[in-house]
Amino acid sequence: MHIGKRIKYLRKEKKLSQLDVCEGIVSSSHFSNIESGRYEASKDILFLLAERLQVPNDYLVLSQSDSEEINRYLDMYEQAFRTGIKESDQFIKKYQQRLTYIPSITQELSYLIIYCSHYLRKGDLSKVEKPYDQISLYLAEYNLKSLSQEVRYKYHYVSALYDFFKRDYSSSYHHFQLALDNVYRQEDQAVCLFNIGLVFFKIKDYYRSLSYVKEAKELYIDLKHLNSTVNAYILIGNIHIELQDYPTAKTMLTKGYDLALKEEFIEEQTKILNNLGTLEQKKGNYDQSIEHFSKSLDKKWAHYDKEDLYDLNSLYSSYFGLLTAHLLNQHFDTLRQLIKQADKYCIDEIQRFKVQVIEAQMEYELGNDQVYETKMEEAIDYFYQHSLWDQLENIGNHFSDYLSSKRKYKKANEYLSIELEVLKKLYKERLL
Repeated sequence: MHIGKRIKYLRKEKKLSQLDVCEGIVSSSHFSNIESGRYEASKDILFLLAERLQVPNDYLVLSQSDSEEINRYLDMYEQAFRTGIKESDQFIKKYQQRLTYIPSITQELSYLIIYCSHYLRKGDLSKVEKPYDQISLYLAEYNLKSLSQEVRYKYHYVSALYDFFKRDYSSSYHHFQLALDNVYRQEDQAVCLFNIGLVFFKIKDYYRSLSYVKEAKELYIDLKHLNSTVNAYILIGNIHIELQDYPTAKTMLTKGYDLALKEEFIEEQTKILNNLGTLEQKKGNYDQSIEHFSKSLDKKWAHYDKEDLYDLNSLYSSYFGLLTAHLLNQHFDTLRQLIKQADKYCIDEIQRFKVQVIEAQMEYELGNDQVYETKMEEAIDYFYQHSLWDQLENIGNHFSDYLSSKRKYKKANEYLSIELEVLKKLYKERLL
């Protein structure tokens, strides 16, 4: 990979024109040729450009030189990532400063891919956008076949994850398939199969999802990757919930829970308790649902770091399930108290408006029509403005029907139009 790509990225990151960078060093045309890779820059020019771009000299001069020390750090980060989120967080906290301005472009690319994978696993897209743009710039117009199989795999894997979180499921599936074509370890094959199953789950193609996840589970069992095996049981259980095969769902979730208890996987235990809570909601057993979500929250409070964004998000998921269960059970006094608690653990506006929808539905049940209308209009407007079609899927039609019942026909038609638009958007989103 040519140093010109790095120089171009640094220039754009600092919002500088080509003239801003090259003036007094080389001509604009010569600099343009360096950026495009048509010319090689001399060491003296690279020193001057490094000073102008305010980066260490080695970052431009030694771009083709790998470091054994950096390799050791990359191996440590890779191992931490494969172990878990907490371990990855601890590594970054300790070594991130040392991994700033890695001279070798190849090693920096490997670091950026692991870094993006780490924060995508946490669901923190804000930390991913810039490093992924840098990866894309480095690899733009580059023949991926000339890269090692390992780098090709990692590139397609992180691209698939990024597209998944952006809800571009077609592109995500495409990249996961390309990653599958480049796997260099059986563990990676299992990871790809599991994630392809997750893509199909998101687009509601549950039978194809089940096929991929079952295959991944068998590989995890063979590899004795117990944590991943538990997560496969969780997803299989969720698939059966969606298929309304509740006995099989409970069997799968119980198997996962027993293994998580045996191996002391606290995070997986709380996930399964949440899913068992959802299962009991679907079956109409609201008291049992509340019991499961409450037990999940108790475990989280006992083991989680309340200052950690990932842990806060996890707390929110249990609170949201608990809110839904109390709404369905019409425990409105308890629900009001829980809404105030849950609001403290919302990490973004999306979560706050999801809680507001629960609150609006409670006001509807209590006959407080004006409060219901105001809160629902605010939530629907937010979800619509931010293209959160999945959040609108089940609430727009009910709100339109409500407005019709109140003879507010003009407004009802507006929200019915939104609902139809949402269905079209979701249909396109779920096409592979």
